[in-house]
Amino acid sequence: MNPEPPIPGRRTLAWASILVPLALGFVLSLLLAQQALDANDRHRSAARGMARDQAQFAAYLLASTVDRHMQQALLFGFYPVDLALGGGGESLPSPGVLRTDPELSRCEADVPAPQRHFFRYLPGSGAVEVLGPHRGDWEEWVRGTLEGEDLARAAFRHFQSEVAGRDALVVIRAFRDGEVVYGFETCWRVADGNVFEVAKTETQAFSPAAVGATPNDSLFSMAVRYPAGRLAHGDDWTRPENGLYGGGDFYGTVSLEPRDAYGGAELRVTLLPRVAERLVEGGMPPSRIPLALGLVLVNGLLMWIAVSQLRRGHELVSLRERFIRNVSHELRTPLQQILLFTELLRSGGTRGAVEERKALDIVHG
Repeated sequence: MNPEPPIPGRRTLAWASILVPLALGFVLSLLLAQQALDANDRHRSAARGMARDQAQFAAYLLASTVDRHMQQALLFGFYPVDLALGGGGESLPSPGVLRTDPELSRCEADVPAPQRHFFRYLPGSGAVEVLGPHRGDWEEWVRGTLEGEDLARAAFRHFQSEVAGRDALVVIRAFRDGEVVYGFETCWRVADGNVFEVAKTETQAFSPAAVGATPNDSLFSMAVRYPAGRLAHGDDWTRPENGLYGGGDFYGTVSLEPRDAYGGAELRVTLLPRVAERLVEGGMPPSRIPLALGLVLVNGLLMWIAVSQLRRGHELVSLRERFIRNVSHELRTPLQQILLFTELLRSGGTRGAVEERKALDIVHG
């Protein structure tokens, strides 16, 4: 009647056979969640890279358009010198030939005609002739800037500098293999407006299939900055108040080429918020971190419920075992007495009817 007591080793083995698979399943869910997050991160990284590539290509297209317009505008600006030297004349024309009506009117909104400066520089002798209200300052600037420069092959060269108390854009061109250099104060304008805004308006920066007929102003912002920090157009992306990279993570930066011609000026295109999703096929993939964490938490909750139920079942089994042991203990002594007197009656070991009657009362009672 005595139940076999539980063996600790068996109980441990039983628990291990249940908990180990559950733990392995939970670890597997963590690994699967990590793999899903890694795949999602790679997908998002690739999509973000595609958006940045689109911005970079847009910046390249805009820079090409800016250069084309500026080359055309400056070609006409130096046309009088080309005409004078192309006729075979030995004398060098005065810088006054550059003061044409089209050139003066082109930058009237930025630099009024009476304030414009035009100059001629002879690298061999260092002689400078300047036309304009601040001749002395400009002569000093021309000598200090162009002395020692390799000007023999310079078609156009831009400079951005403080001259005569104001920020000025200066363009030069060398003639006769650098024997003489002509230059003048100019601006980022073409016949129909600011060259950057013109380029931004007329350039098809992105595929129509992605952006439709949306104007560029609603797709990106544009800024042009010189290496020294001077801003030629737009918002300076290096200022903290303009946010990360001018307000967005998706941007492209290119140098206006030829780099020497534009003084190292850089053009940056920054996509406006939510534009990147339109440029990536299928949209920017959403983050899967909340979903993955939610699945891991649900798996952990189910594991906790399973362990709680197993523990409850183990407690019920232990309670049953204690009950059986207690019942067995309580019944052991009476049963032994019953067996003893039953055996006594069977063997006729009683002495008389009184003892027999007493033994029967004990067995019955």
